[in-house]
Amino acid sequence: MAQAFVISELLGLFSTEHPDQKAVDNTFNSIILEPTARVEIKEDFLSTDPKVRLAIAESFSDPSMLKNEIKLLEDFKGEKLFIQGIGDPLLNQDYLLSLAEKNIFKLEMLSNCGHYPPMESSESYVNLVKGISKTCFG
Repeated sequence: MAQAFVISELLGLFSTEHPDQKAVDNTFNSIILEPTARVEIKEDFLSTDPKVRLAIAESFSDPSMLKNEIKLLEDFKGEKLFIQGIGDPLLNQDYLLSLAEKNIFKLEMLSNCGHYPPMESSESYVNLVKGISKTCFG
């Protein structure tokens, strides 16, 4: 599943304890297309304890962390939905499309949306979640 991520200098922000404002602005301007969501998510990021960010980044640097994700998805017999913003520069769209073609999950790509679909395109996101919830739970 590590192939799902695009190696980018933008990711460096999330493993930086005290990033400078220029790096924060550049990253959030690049990964979040919807301006109101960008402000809210950036404020949330800046209020997060830097030690938490470092701990999360460290866990993602462990190559075994995502090793079994595809097997878990393949083995799960219920509906699986992956929602991605079409403007997300951090996720490898070709890889995700290849998994969707193998029926690992259904892939929905939301237009005018970056890395945070629930906040950037909340109505579309909620409708997709409602749809899969009806499928799964009746």
